[in-house]
Amino acid sequence: VVKLDDDLLRHEEEAAEEIRRGPWTVEEDLTLVNYIADHGDGRWNSLARAAGLKRTGKSCRLRWLNYLRPDVKRGNFTADEQLLILDLHSRWGNRWSKIAQHLPGRTDNEIKNYWRTRVQKHAKQLNCDANSTKFKDAMKYLWMPRLADHHLQQGFGLSQTRLSSFKTQTCLDGYK
Repeated sequence: VVKLDDDLLRHEEEAAEEIRRGPWTVEEDLTLVNYIADHGDGRWNSLARAAGLKRTGKSCRLRWLNYLRPDVKRGNFTADEQLLILDLHSRWGNRWSKIAQHLPGRTDNEIKNYWRTRVQKHAKQLNCDANSTKFKDAMKYLWMPRLADHHLQQGFGLSQTRLSSFKTQTCLDGYK
């Protein structure tokens, strides 16, 4: 019985050693993209093994969904996207997947990272929590209209409906 347990433990250790961790290589990305092009996605644990990748199914799924999928947008968020994130977050909070449904080509992970790196930095500068009323008011009445104005002055595209909805919010006293 002890021999069997030792064999099982050794097998588990060998399997764990085979799993690659850390940054993905270009070769791994190409292998995953080509495999999905030929066979489709889903059943990620099986896919990882069948593609010959020494990655977990979860790692393959996240790599595909957040980086390699053809419809994933790359680059900075547009002014419209930034304003929409601020607006939807004020309604739904940290429901990143729900917010991502309204931003085609953007992933929930990318939106969460934008929020945590850009928006929470502004909250910290105001010495308040990003979910506090103080910050939400500052965001709604100061930051969002200024963002819209800045992008218009820079000649960036901003949809007229989004601009007018945020411009009307600047008329409140005490927030200028």
